[in-house]
Amino acid sequence: MTHIKANKSKVLTLILGLATCFVLMLGIVLANPANTARAEETDTRIVVSTITANSNIDDIIGFGNRVVRPSFNIVEGSQAKIETVYDWEKKTATSWEDYSGTAFTEGTYRYVTQVRIEGTGATTHVLDKNGITVTVNDVKWDSGIPDIYDTYSFAWISSKEYTVTAPAGTPLDFVKDKKWDIDSNYINQTITAFSVADGAVGGTKPYTFSKVSGPEWIDVATDGTVSGTPTALGANADLVIKVTDSAAEHATKEITLRVGNTYVLPADREVINVIRANSNIAENIGYGKPVFTPSFTFTEGAQANFYGPAGHWYKKEGTDWKEYTEATFTEGIYMYSNQLRVDDEYGMSHVLDKDGVSVYIDDKLCVDNQKPDAIYDDYSYIYVGTADIKVEKPTTVVITDELVPVTDLEKVFTDNPQEPTFGGTLVRDTDYEVSYVVKAGSTGVTFGGIPVDAGTYVVTVTGKGAYVGSFTKEFVINKAPQTDVPVGLIANPISCRDGSGTIDGVTIAMEYRKVGDADYTKCTSSKITGLAAGEYQIRYAENENYLASADVTVTIAISHNFGALIEETPATCIADGMKAHYYCSDCRKYFDASKTETTETALTIPATGVHTFGTLIDEAPATCIAGGMKAHYKCTVCGKYFDADKTETTEDALKTPISPYYGHNFGFWVEEEYATCQAPGRKGYKHCSICNKDYDASNKEITDFVIPINPDGHELGDLVAEVPATCKDTGVKAHRDCNLCGKHCDPITRKEIADLTIPTTNNHTYGELIPEVPATTEDFGVKEHKDCKVCGKHFDKDGNEITDLRIAKIGTHNVIVNGESKFYAHGESVTVTAEDKEGKEFVGWQDESGKIVSTQKEYTFEVKDEMVLTAVYQDKAPGGGTIDGEIAPAPDKKGLSGGQIAGIVIGSLAGVGIVGFAIFWFVVKKKSFAELISAIKALFNKKQ
Repeated sequence: MTHIKANKSKVLTLILGLATCFVLMLGIVLANPANTARAEETDTRIVVSTITANSNIDDIIGFGNRVVRPSFNIVEGSQAKIETVYDWEKKTATSWEDYSGTAFTEGTYRYVTQVRIEGTGATTHVLDKNGITVTVNDVKWDSGIPDIYDTYSFAWISSKEYTVTAPAGTPLDFVKDKKWDIDSNYINQTITAFSVADGAVGGTKPYTFSKVSGPEWIDVATDGTVSGTPTALGANADLVIKVTDSAAEHATKEITLRVGNTYVLPADREVINVIRANSNIAENIGYGKPVFTPSFTFTEGAQANFYGPAGHWYKKEGTDWKEYTEATFTEGIYMYSNQLRVDDEYGMSHVLDKDGVSVYIDDKLCVDNQKPDAIYDDYSYIYVGTADIKVEKPTTVVITDELVPVTDLEKVFTDNPQEPTFGGTLVRDTDYEVSYVVKAGSTGVTFGGIPVDAGTYVVTVTGKGAYVGSFTKEFVINKAPQTDVPVGLIANPISCRDGSGTIDGVTIAMEYRKVGDADYTKCTSSKITGLAAGEYQIRYAENENYLASADVTVTIAISHNFGALIEETPATCIADGMKAHYYCSDCRKYFDASKTETTETALTIPATGVHTFGTLIDEAPATCIAGGMKAHYKCTVCGKYFDADKTETTEDALKTPISPYYGHNFGFWVEEEYATCQAPGRKGYKHCSICNKDYDASNKEITDFVIPINPDGHELGDLVAEVPATCKDTGVKAHRDCNLCGKHCDPITRKEIADLTIPTTNNHTYGELIPEVPATTEDFGVKEHKDCKVCGKHFDKDGNEITDLRIAKIGTHNVIVNGESKFYAHGESVTVTAEDKEGKEFVGWQDESGKIVSTQKEYTFEVKDEMVLTAVYQDKAPGGGTIDGEIAPAPDKKGLSGGQIAGIVIGSLAGVGIVGFAIFWFVVKKKSFAELISAIKALFNKKQ
């Protein structure tokens, strides 16, 4: 960013330094161009090509860390040093730039500096002109080709790149980069836009930037771009910028940028061509007077000022001017030269006239329409020398303390003669003389005319030779402190009954006082007498040359018959005690352990009320048969009870009642023995060792342990898998057999299974459908059918069983008598005879329609069509009866039961899809024959 710097003195110093270097280098080149760098063939210095160092650089870099320069410790190539005056650089999209932020934010950084050999080391060592290897913390740094000179050599080096990232969860922060400060700016001239976005770190991205306060002409875009054009001259307020993150609860941070004043364009500055100033030169310059820096008061062109560091006195030697560096002015012609500048704030609004400036100092023209030495956008200057100033040595000179400065006017007595210090260039006893007298009212002694003792002296400096007059000063020699203190003092005690004390070992140079008194008493002999008991301070008294010494304290005690120390009797919670003390049996007074008099009351230790608890008595829990007691303390002195918090209580309050539920002491739980299908079980329980009873899991007493036999409490063996039933064979249900009772049980419900049989199913496995073979006059035909692969039975295409596959020959009929199937020729006469049945009475022959066609046991008929005949019986009536009467049970219980009729029904099954005849057995109990006939008809009608 292009801003104008305000500190012009630094800029001037830099420019002057560069100019001086340029002139010197130019002179060297012109004098001997070949010596600009040491010629290769003449350089005998030791070559240094490897520099190894340790550094704290790795600890410095890090997110949020303060930006500081690293330090280096050279461990190889110690003649070299790594400079620490350069700054960190941060990588932009296109280049590296100096980083002037106060803390490291996200980005990529490196440290660029110089490795140098200079000073005395450069006389013996030099960097390798072909290249060097620099290693820091075991990492090789990039390095350039060294520049080699007679008195030094150096090369630029740069560290590895450090990538700094913000840790996850870092709170929002806004780090200012000092380069964002907007320095002086010009009216109606747009500043170079810049962005502060790099300063926002942490929080939740994206960020939004806004202007909080600042000059109206400055804009801050939401992306952090700062721009604007100043429209008014003068000072500007600071610019405050806020960043806001995108979190649900927005976080904000602010930075403050300094905004410099707005000035006119350099070309529009007010021109200064005349400058007038008055100085204090005339009143301060003179022969023998000290060299000084003049001060100036400007009366015209007051925006100008003399730049102090550039000001010097010059003295004319022949036709040349040479800088004058002596302390005082001597005889000769002088000139004061300095740089006259218009800078700082005035440099932005005023400028020296480029066509010429006239400068008057003390109304004398010093510069006559001379062009300035330099004009810049923010300052301009011209070198100005005063008019010649002549300093003459006078015939006689009045002696003053400026010509002979007198210092060290206060000293401390040393037992030797002492004087102040006389400065200046004049010679003692040649240009001036010194004399001393004791100041009136003061003490003091001179030795050989020079002060010795403490006191105040008047020093007179009198001119001699070319110097006349005199001046005086006061010279003080203060008293010295006394380092010795009285020793060997003996304090003699006083009897407690009568008498006074004494102190031996004093001298008349000492003085004493009782501690607490204000004044001391002078000692008149080697003994102090008539002293009361107490402490006394004794010291060497102040004299003519020494201050009083430090005090030595001695004690005159009263002699008591103390006897042995009476040990302390501690106070208890209910009785007073007494501190350790002495008791004088002569005066009957009390004294504390340090034998200081006191009173019995003062020694008494009041009853503390603090009980002696001892250790906490643990709680004795209540049991199922006895009460307990809470945790408590008991004072071993007074016997009172206290709870666990040491609050006083009673024994009854601490007792706890019997706990019939929780107060048991149970052993291990005894698991339940389960009842089985063969034996009873036993309940689970726990036994209390205190009350000797047994309890269940809910702490209820158990009086009966027996669990009755459980019919379902089987001990089952392995699972016997189900054997599925088929159309041919019955199956076996899945089951588990009880190892105890041997019964078969359901694997899931554990219930007994009375019958494991799974009935046969009607789920046949059919083969292919076999087509019908028609009958002929010679052979029977075969019905269309399909066979079950499992049971071998025959079925029609609809799955109906076929008992006889034959189809009657042409000209024959199938006749079924009592279930027996036979084939007869058409018109053939057939006789059937019903067998006698024990306990049965023949009813008749019944055709397939249920009609009785004959009541004769022997029945002859002509075959005209297929037919079914069935012999029908009924039980014989005990007392006789007719066929149509109520059928009474027969007395003979053999065979069918009384009232039942057994019969064979031979009928056509064509109605249910079976070609041929079937036999149906039925039993009718206590039914009339008419009812039997009706039942048979109903059965056949249902099947059709």
